[in-house]
Amino acid sequence: AVACFALLENTLWSGGDDRCLRLWDHKGTCLRTLRGHKGVVLCLTVWQGHVWSGSKDHRIRVWDEDGHCVKECLGHSGAVICLQPVGDTLWSGAGDGCLRIWTAQGRCLRECAGHRGRVCCMTFANGVVWSG
Repeated sequence: AVACFALLENTLWSGGDDRCLRLWDHKGTCLRTLRGHKGVVLCLTVWQGHVWSGSKDHRIRVWDEDGHCVKECLGHSGAVICLQPVGDTLWSGAGDGCLRIWTAQGRCLRECAGHRGRVCCMTFANGVVWSG
């Protein structure tokens, strides 16, 4: 099953239960299937001209517009459930109950603990990141 979508340029990206990302054209034709995650792909977002994917394998992968994985971000000890661009950083929320703040280069700037359970959603509004 499909778990998430993101739109980069004119290409729709999907991620899901088969641990793959797929790139689709505007007619619904699958252009490419990308492999790399070892768990279900749970979230996708577009940031800094790349697609960022989070997975049950505890990893964030960064993909260029041609579908090449250009970096991998490690640090979470639980499934990466949500991703939220915030200015010049990307925030991730995971099953380990932590938020992490990443640079475009894939470096973790900070870990924010405090949730008693997994972080399932996040949004940025009025200068504040809200997570639940």
